[in-house]
Formats: sequence, C-alpha cells, structure tokens
Amino acid sequence: MHAGRHNGKVFNDPIHSSVQMPKHCQIIIDTPEFQRLRFIKQLGCTCYVFPSAVHTRFEHSIGVSHLGGKLASMLQHNDRNSSVPIQNTEVACVEIAGLCHDIGHGPFSHAFEDIVPPDKDGKKWKHEEQSVILFRYLIQHNSLEKKLEEHNIYAKDIDFICQLILGVKKDEEMLRENKFCLYQIVNNSVNGVDVDKWDYFARDTHYLGMKSAFDFNRILPFVKVFDVKRGSKTRGELCFRDKVASDLNHMFLTRRRLHYTSYQHRVSKIITIMLKDAFREAADHLVFVGKGGKEYNLLESVKDPEAFCQVNDTIVNEIMRSRSQESGMVKAREIIDRIHKRELYQCIAECQHANEEMRTVDSAVIKRLIVIDADDLSSLSSSSLMEIFRADNIEVEVSHFDYGSGDKNPLLDIPFYKKTGDGKFDAELLPEDKLPADLPQRLLDVTFRIYTKVPKLDRETIKNARDRCTTRLEMINRRRRSVPTTPVKQKVRSPPIGRMASSPPIGAVSPLNSITSYGLDSFVSTDGDAGIPSLMSNPPDAAAAALGTGSAEFNSRGSRSPEPEAKVTLDTTKRNITF
Repeated sequence: MHAGRHNGKVFNDPIHSSVQMPKHCQIIIDTPEFQRLRFIKQLGCTCYVFPSAVHTRFEHSIGVSHLGGKLASMLQHNDRNSSVPIQNTEVACVEIAGLCHDIGHGPFSHAFEDIVPPDKDGKKWKHEEQSVILFRYLIQHNSLEKKLEEHNIYAKDIDFICQLILGVKKDEEMLRENKFCLYQIVNNSVNGVDVDKWDYFARDTHYLGMKSAFDFNRILPFVKVFDVKRGSKTRGELCFRDKVASDLNHMFLTRRRLHYTSYQHRVSKIITIMLKDAFREAADHLVFVGKGGKEYNLLESVKDPEAFCQVNDTIVNEIMRSRSQESGMVKAREIIDRIHKRELYQCIAECQHANEEMRTVDSAVIKRLIVIDADDLSSLSSSSLMEIFRADNIEVEVSHFDYGSGDKNPLLDIPFYKKTGDGKFDAELLPEDKLPADLPQRLLDVTFRIYTKVPKLDRETIKNARDRCTTRLEMINRRRRSVPTTPVKQKVRSPPIGRMASSPPIGAVSPLNSITSYGLDSFVSTDGDAGIPSLMSNPPDAAAAALGTGSAEFNSRGSRSPEPEAKVTLDTTKRNITF
C-alpha cells in the first residue's frame, strides 16, 4: 500500500464496521460539495413508507469507496506478477471514484432526475454526468490539485476517475485500455456486478428492516482477472469462481425483491409523483445563485455546479416555510401538506403482470386514451368523473421488475472461472443450462398503475373510474394483438403454481381490504372471452410459487385455461376485478 494510505480517519459503519478512509479520500470528504450528500436520502420518498429508511448518499458513498478500494487492492495483490500490474495510484483512483460517484444526485435522488428537462439537443439529464461535473468543480473550488498531487494523483488521473464514475460501454474507448477490470469495479456497464450495488443492497435491506440472502463477503475472495472474449475483442475482465454462481444469483434476486417491496412500492411511487409535482410548481420561485451572481431556478440549477450544490432534500422545508402567495408556491405547499396529512393521489386502477403486447405500450399512449375528450363528455355519469379524467389530473406510471438485464438472464453476461485438468484456471461465459436454476423463467414483469390527483373520492366514483380504465386498457390490448406478427417458436414451460391473482408478488404487501380507504383495484383476467385477450401474463414463477395452491387450471404453455360463461365481477374485499 502506498504511503499515507492509512493516515485518514476511521468511520464506524453499520454495514462494514470500522471503515478507514485514506488521506486522499478524506480531503474530498471535507468539502461542502461532498458534505451536501448528508442531506440527500438514499431511497428518496421510500422513507414515507418505511420510516427507518432515512440513510443518505453520504454513508453510501463512503461504503462504495471502502469496497472499491478493498477489491482493487485485492486485484493488485493477485496481479502483482502481471506485465501491466495495477498501480497504487490506480487503487486510489478507484477509491475516489467510489466516493464521488453519487455527488451529482438531486433532491430525493432519482425523483429529481425525472423532472429535469432535457437539454437543447434533447439529451436527458443524468446524475452520473452531473457527478463528473461536480467532481471537477469540487477540486477546482477547494484548490485540491496540489493536495492530490501529494498522493500522486495528477490531471490524467482525474480524467481516469471521471471515466470510472461514468462506466465504459462495450465498444467505448478507454483511457487505460489494458485496465478494463478497474472500470468494472464502481460502475460495471457490462453485467451490473459492482461494489455500488453490493453496498446499497446491504445498506438498504438493513435500513428497510429486511433480511437478505446475499452477502458480498462470500464473493469478494473469488474475484480474479482473466481474459474474456466478447465478439472480436478479448480483454481482462472481472471473473468469478464457478462456485459463487449461486451467490451472484442471490444478488439479482435481492435486486428484484427490493424493487417489488420498496423501491417501486405503490405508495412510495405515489408520493414521488406528488413531490415531483410540488417541485415543478415551485421551481420558478426557488432561486439559487451560481457563478458570477447569476440566478437559476430549481430545474435550471443543474446548469451551474455552484448553484446545484445548494439544492438538496431541505427544499421541501423551504417550500413549506415560504409565505409566498405566488400560485406555484401555493400549489406546491398544498401538495406537500397533502403528503403530510396522507391525502395522497389515488391509484384507481392497476394492471399487474402485463403480457408481451402490453409491456411495450408507452405510458403517454395509455394516458391519451384514458383522459376525456369532447366525445367522452356524454358518457361520463358525474362531474367527479370528469374531474378525475382531466389530462392534468391523470398520471400513468409503468414499473418494470427484472433482475438487471430486462428479459435476459443476467448471469449469461458474467464470466466464471474454474480449474482445468492441469490445475490452471480458465474463464468463460456459461451457457444457460449450466447456470443456477433459481431465477424464474419469467425474467421481466411490467405493472401499469393509473393515478388520479383528485382527493377524497367515494367508493362508487372509484368503481366507475376503474371500469373506464378497464375498458380503455382492453381496447389498447386488442389493437396490439390485432397487429400481424411472425410466429415465434416458443419453449414449453412448466405451469405456474397456485392461484394467479389472489395475492401480490413475492415480498409485496398484503392485499388491501378496503377499496374506499385506498382507492386501488387490480385488473385480473381469466381469458373468459376468447375475443378479448387477457391483459395479463402469468405472474413470475418465483412469485407464483409463494402464492399458495388454488383451483385454477393451466394449459400446457402455463396459461390459464379459458372458463366458459365468464362474467365481470367485483370483489371489494380483495380489490380484484375479474373478467
């Protein structure tokens, strides 16, 4: 280890116990730009549902830096006889990249990212790119160039750190072409296995009060660098011993479970939508001063790092304390007040386990078909329904639940190494039949939720609103199913287990028992009419296995068999609509 590595401070961390930050990291931690992360919650609005989930990006960033340095040091030790060994400075660069990878986050983390408008070229704002901007600003604003040079970190190393933060895609050029493995430590764009996820899986489950079968300490000793061929390129990648394939499998299962139970929790998503509305309303009335005294509003603050450093979660308190009578600020205060009083937007319809045709439907398409137009006015039975289905009162949110690679098995992109007959090690990408069988066959699940911003709706109004959503979603489904497609030969899959729709997915909250209290119903179809295809595919295999047994029958493809004389029925105790 190079000189000065252990001259920093020791942090007591609930996940990693005692964490010793080296001096080159400590000088970055002790800056206003990094300390800002103390006021940005790691899980955004999730704390409104899980009260203990109030941990911040500050401690997460320290954890990622610690793990990144630990893994890089281990690779350096294992690779010491290589023709291009990992240098002490490169280990330090990985630690700094882990430390600064999230400094570009805005208030309530990903909630802010969704409302920042694209630039003039239509490019979406991303927190990773903002992290690079803030990292360079942090060094310049605090005059850290000389201090970093004392630790052998120069301008070319700063560029390298920026590229480590952004991650490198498959064919992208690298500043250090023979050190691709280092680019995979903090932000692994090849297969998603990196120390960022290792820390936040462990930290989030801890603060959410959940148990996890995944333990990164089991994997760490079995990470080595071997040459891996992908297409025409061969380069040294992070490879994992074949015996930890199941542990990596648990990592992806943990990811999906966290998305189901907390990250995309129904109420958390509602509050996120409400906060985004409040930020939009208040944006023009919140002023942040940037370089040269130039003023920016909330959403424009991303253009100037000095202004952006003033933006964090405390803007909610700033909005609430404001006595401005500007219409935007008044509306923003009303929305935040509704959150505090639990007068939330209501979910009037939910379509779980959308089939393949519906998965690709854009939320804007659904919204256009659901909101009222001139021809619809006569069909709406009350003024309440007219209010509900106004364009500015409807939000359509699409949640994707997968294992990190969409509808593809994420383990297929991970190289594993094993001993060969001569006692040496050989790394390769394993075929699907040699991978652990824990992942269900259904790797991607999509849920649509339709919300209305109108408060205090009665049971009858919610039922009528849900019926309208049901009809319109079926119209979309029929249109997409009517488009001719080339037949695709499909594998025969084992039928799922248990009742299809009596319970939410694995790990989700129990079914709500009051439609009046929550205003939420689930679309559940049984293919009763051959002319109206089901909106649903089967639930995920892992989820179905946890739902218990039932009397439903399934055909050889795992689909529910048609039931004759099906009727539309409403079970108000279980929030289910059955076709």
